[in-house]
Amino acid sequence: MAPKWTCVPMVEGAYAGVGIAQKSAAGMGHMRRVALANGRSDLAQQIQSQVKDKVETFTRATGIADNETVDKVNMAVSKQVAKVNLKGSKAVDSWVTKSGTLYLLVTVPESTVNGEVKKAVKTSFKNDEALWQQFQSKQAMEGLEKEFPSN
Repeated sequence: MAPKWTCVPMVEGAYAGVGIAQKSAAGMGHMRRVALANGRSDLAQQIQSQVKDKVETFTRATGIADNETVDKVNMAVSKQVAKVNLKGSKAVDSWVTKSGTLYLLVTVPESTVNGEVKKAVKTSFKNDEALWQQFQSKQAMEGLEKEFPSN
């Protein structure tokens, strides 16, 4: 019977994804690399979706985001986070089916991703001086920490 994480990848304090590799004549090492790459791709898609939702929530809550600003911040943050969001990702569990298919549970700590998101949000606001002045209010900074806890 398959482990639960093969269908519902969840790890406390981490983003989690599943990578799969079919049995290969190239061997288990090759299969692990393929499954890890697939797992990281799964992670990246999940993270981008969750970050987009959180950034939209944050920018609207701070009261500085008309649609153009939200879109601008989302694009800037997505580009920056996409480059770094898989630092620290690793396989934490594996399962091989009877037919030889390899499943890997791949995770990256939420705090790592959230720290990068906060840096990206601040950078994108700094690129627009007027927005940065509004963003620096105590309420905005507290809201950013609430949406993206990294401690």
